[in-house]
Amino acid sequence: MILSGRLDAEEPVVCAGLLLIGDPHVGSRRPGRRKDSAWPAPVLAKLERCVEIANERDLAPVILGDLFEHALEPDEALKGRLVRILKRFRLRPLVNVGNHDMRHTVLSDGDSLALLGTADVVDVAPLSGPVRIIEMGGRRLGLGLTPYGQPIPTDVRGAFPRADAVAWFTHH
Repeated sequence: MILSGRLDAEEPVVCAGLLLIGDPHVGSRRPGRRKDSAWPAPVLAKLERCVEIANERDLAPVILGDLFEHALEPDEALKGRLVRILKRFRLRPLVNVGNHDMRHTVLSDGDSLALLGTADVVDVAPLSGPVRIIEMGGRRLGLGLTPYGQPIPTDVRGAFPRADAVAWFTHH
């Protein structure tokens, strides 16, 4: 199952590099011991800054997992704000599935992240495997993802026959 039409595309994504974004945990309820008075403004501001950096420097954004704090985000207004932010990336964000993004052992239609993928806001790979090729400075990097709870491959040789190197990101 692939949640977007742009995964495993034949043509590489051409850019200057990657912007790795770790665990934003977007949510309407303040997580843990956070005491921010205007939650979730701080996490949305960080994502807005990521948009600026990625677009200014021609970087492909990769969210490493846990885009959401909870698998089902009930605040529709917050999801709308998040969609508007994510759509501002010049290159569509690639999102790995984290443990907070799903209610069960794999991403399903009942999870908020699945909706963003289905709506073509982000590219989501719910299963471990090769995802896309990134071309940077004439060199090709094969990019693979392993969502939370799935086996991490021990050998990725041959996963990207047209790539010069491979980067594999996991959420474990």
